[in-house]
Amino acid sequence: METIVGVLPEVSGHTFDILYDLYFTEERLIAVLIQHPGEDINYKSSLNWQSIFLGNSISKRKEQNDLNRLADERRNKNKAMTPSQLATSHTANYEIRYKSIANLEIKTGILGNSLRITHTDPAFKGISFGLTKKQVKEIRPLLERILPSKIKGK
Repeated sequence: METIVGVLPEVSGHTFDILYDLYFTEERLIAVLIQHPGEDINYKSSLNWQSIFLGNSISKRKEQNDLNRLADERRNKNKAMTPSQLATSHTANYEIRYKSIANLEIKTGILGNSLRITHTDPAFKGISFGLTKKQVKEIRPLLERILPSKIKGK
C-alpha cells in the first residue's frame, strides 16, 4: 500500500496566490490544490457605504479570510484520504510519477525561491513551485531521502 512519506504545505503554483500542498509518496509527487483566488467563493462587487469611505480593504480582508477558511477545510478533508484519492479529489490536482522526473532543481535568489521539476519527455514543459526560505530548508532533506539521484547540482 502506498503511503505518504512527506508533505510540503502551501507552495505557490502558477502564480503566487494559487497554493498547493505537495504530498510525497514512495512512487509519486501529488500536487493538491488548497487555495485558488475566487474559487468556491462568489463575491458581488457592489458599491456600498463602507467601500466609499474605507476603500475595498475590508472586502479584500474578508475574501482572504474566506479563502483561508476554505484551505483549512480542504486540509482537514485531505488528512483522511489515500494518495489515490488525493490525486483525484479535485480537477486541479495532479501527480508526477518519480520515474518520469528527469531532474529536480531548487533555485534560490533575490526574486524568490523555487522547485523546478523537469520531465523525462521533452514534450512536457517543466513545472515550478514557488517556495519560501523555510520551505527550501524543509524540502532539501526530503528530496535527498526520496530522490537523491534526481537532484540537479547536488
